[in-house]
Amino acid sequence: VRDAFGLTPKTFRAGRWAFTERCVKFLMERGYHTDTSVTPFTSWLSEGGVDYSTYDTHPFYYKQPGTFKKQGKPLLELPATLGYNYSNVKISHSVYTTLHRFPFSKLRCYGILRKVGIFKKIWLSPEKSSFQDMRTLVGCTLKQRSTVLNMTLHSSSYHIGSPHASTLSAQQKLFVRTKQILAYLSSLNIEGTTADQFYRSLKFTPSMMRESQH
Repeated sequence: VRDAFGLTPKTFRAGRWAFTERCVKFLMERGYHTDTSVTPFTSWLSEGGVDYSTYDTHPFYYKQPGTFKKQGKPLLELPATLGYNYSNVKISHSVYTTLHRFPFSKLRCYGILRKVGIFKKIWLSPEKSSFQDMRTLVGCTLKQRSTVLNMTLHSSSYHIGSPHASTLSAQQKLFVRTKQILAYLSSLNIEGTTADQFYRSLKFTPSMMRESQH
């Protein structure tokens, strides 16, 4: 990237969300200041990945020895925005966890509730969620007084033949969902920003420090 575009990467997202404690110092030593690998309320252990089930959507700084930069700010974590169709995330996550345990998992209770729209986990991502669901998630997240929304999207998803745009019709629907959610966010006076801009504008406070739990 540096050789091709003359830019030094400052923001990182791990492939398949596989961000571990060892990555923090590694990234800081190479000039990165922001990571966006944490997926709140989600565990990837069954796929050999990382457990982020104890994290919420609020940004935080990693509290680890040797991670401070010269300006005194450690590595910032900017979690992906995902949650549930209810604003009380603690209760919702408890329900979600229970539904994925035996015997409820055997009865596929979560799948049934999700299909009829009573209870569901939602990603702020046109790849994974409908506009209606994303709009619900935004409302619930803002009620938690979150200072930022982090939408997940791969630019390659817009190419026909990708998993999210297997046909021309699917591609058009993906474009529509993207435009809809961006327009909705704009109507709420939510401004778009890069991770770098957010990092530089965010005022560091010790209360935002958190030890890695993954």
